Amino acid sequence: KNVVFHRRPAQATGLGGGTVDKLRFDRVLQHIPDHESVLSEAQRIIKRNGVLQITDTDYLSMSYFLPDAALERKLVSIAVDRMKGSRALRLLPQRLNDLGFAPIRLALHQLLVYGFETAEYLVGMDEILREEASTNVLSDSELNVWNTWKSSQQCLLAVNLFIMQTVKI
Repeated sequence: KNVVFHRRPAQATGLGGGTVDKLRFDRVLQHIPDHESVLSEAQRIIKRNGVLQITDTDYLSMSYFLPDAALERKLVSIAVDRMKGSRALRLLPQRLNDLGFAPIRLALHQLLVYGFETAEYLVGMDEILREEASTNVLSDSELNVWNTWKSSQQCLLAVNLFIMQTVKI
C-alpha cells in the first residue's frame, strides 16, 4: 500500500532530497562504470535512518575450476573488464561509509552451478570470448583448453553474491 516503485536513471532520479525510506539496487552497479554519481544520488534522496540495500555479483570471485589456474584468472579478468562497474564493487563498503551510511547487514552467498548451459546463461563467457577473438587476447591453445573444459561433464561455476544493507546516519 505504501510502496512505490520507480524506474529512473540511477544518476539523476528527479526525486526530492530526503524523500525515500528504502532504496534497493539489485545487480545493477556491476554494469554502471560511474558508481560515484549513483551513490551520491542515493545519499541525496534517502531519508535520515533510511535504508540502502545493494545486491550484486562479485565477478572477481568467479571460478570455473579449470585445471590451469593462470588461464582461469585470465578468463575472469577478461569477463570482469567487460562489466565496467564490477571491479569498483569491492570498494563499496568504504565508499558507503564515506557517504554516511552505516552497515546493518553484510551477507555473502556462494552460487555453485553445475553444467555449462546454466553457467553460460549467468556469465556469458563463451559469448565474451567469441567477441574478443579478433583481439587475440587468448592463444589458440588457451581457447582449446576452454572449449574442451566447457564441453566436459566437470564444468562448474562458482561466484559470490553479496548483499549489503546500510542505514543513512
